[in-house]
Amino acid sequence: PYLARGRSQSGKMITVMIDTPKFTPSAIKTVTSLVGSEQKGPDYLFLTHTDDVGDHYKWAQHFKENNHPLKRIFHVKDLEENNWIGDDTLGDAEILLRGESHFVSSEEKDEERFKLYTWNLDGEAVS
Repeated sequence: PYLARGRSQSGKMITVMIDTPKFTPSAIKTVTSLVGSEQKGPDYLFLTHTDDVGDHYKWAQHFKENNHPLKRIFHVKDLEENNWIGDDTLGDAEILLRGESHFVSSEEKDEERFKLYTWNLDGEAVS
């Protein structure tokens, strides 16, 4: 898990927790202290893939109960056959990304090129 920090265009501090540490009192204390006194917790929880979703729901509920809603970001493709853990609460993520990344073979080279899709923090595709 990682924490990324930055400022919005309006100057507001934004913190994104990337994947989930285990939900424990010491992890809560560490995350809360790292975001600083300006915030009560991270603004977003970016779940990169099913393997690292762990206690996402517990984190979201904790910050919601402390008046700092945590918006979970997850890709809809991982709700289907890639949701091998069967976590139905992933479909309740506040921001569900859509669109597929795929590999495109190159005729000139013996390598594959990756087409990268990008989204803003509201889940809207960026061209």
